[in-house]
Amino acid sequence: IGNMSIETKIRMGNIMVRPVASFGCQIWGANFLELNKALHCCLESVHTRYLRMVLGVGSKVDQDVLRVEACSPAYHSHWVTCIFNFWNELSTSEGMMAHDAWKDDIVLMLLGCKRCWCYQVLSYAHKNVFFPEGSGFNPDVRNGDRLEGKVARVASIIFPQPLVIEKLNKLYQRQRWMSVQGIHNPPRTAPSLGYARIRYWNWIGVSDDYVCKKRVYGSHLCASVCNAGAINFIRFRVGAGQIRVNYINFEFSARVERVCDHCRSLNNGAGTTECEDEYHVVFQCPLYAECRDKYTQLFVTDDLKKFLEYRDKKVLVDFFWNIRKVRRGKALLC
Repeated sequence: IGNMSIETKIRMGNIMVRPVASFGCQIWGANFLELNKALHCCLESVHTRYLRMVLGVGSKVDQDVLRVEACSPAYHSHWVTCIFNFWNELSTSEGMMAHDAWKDDIVLMLLGCKRCWCYQVLSYAHKNVFFPEGSGFNPDVRNGDRLEGKVARVASIIFPQPLVIEKLNKLYQRQRWMSVQGIHNPPRTAPSLGYARIRYWNWIGVSDDYVCKKRVYGSHLCASVCNAGAINFIRFRVGAGQIRVNYINFEFSARVERVCDHCRSLNNGAGTTECEDEYHVVFQCPLYAECRDKYTQLFVTDDLKKFLEYRDKKVLVDFFWNIRKVRRGKALLC
């Protein structure tokens, strides 16, 4: 698969690996409905390692940044969608053995069993408001209705797929992104905890198609872009580029000490002491002035996020490839 585009490799993972990793998830997936539990599952670690290999980044890149950049959501979203689709199929398959077994499981839930499949699914749906308006059901609430009426009410619940996907999208942003302290703060003044996500959120951008059934790939992942150039560009985007801000070592542990070597060497060491981050490399460092002059069409804004949204991604990839050549020529190693 060495000659394939990055987009094709990611598609191959979704087509060939994910179905195997998700076989029977309609049943056992109920044990991994909680997001944090699913993200620590051994199957998800296989997915993450594959994405790291395809995108050419190391283990230090934040997992959420990695999945967003690849437009490849965690398997959790696929498992949850399959479980609720399976519930809908059971609800409309009267007369089949699976339907009768499902109703017996509903009875177990109503009798107080908290380890049964229906309780796990409905408690998760109730916790995250997955119910359509007016059809909510709390599995922990006991009322005076007869058992047959309760079973019929539970069996009539349907979970529309668009609603499930919408709720999952909000769930990911709330639990995995918005939970980072100061996520909306300017990256240079943001706290160190979650710094990689803060930079990606503010400077690079989070895809709206993070949890979307129809995958939408960034054009820098497609076949029209050289793989080596695309990987170099991706490494810059996800915080794996060879610049000081990404250099985590006991000698340069503090962010203020990760200063640009070139700028520090100006005027006999009296140059700027700004941190060498993505913004500094693109807009400020004089070392790359010739690159900026060569690609003047890119510099119509000083907003890094808008800069990276330039319509012709091949030009962007070439720009960062030239920056790489300059760094290698000056032997700037991190």
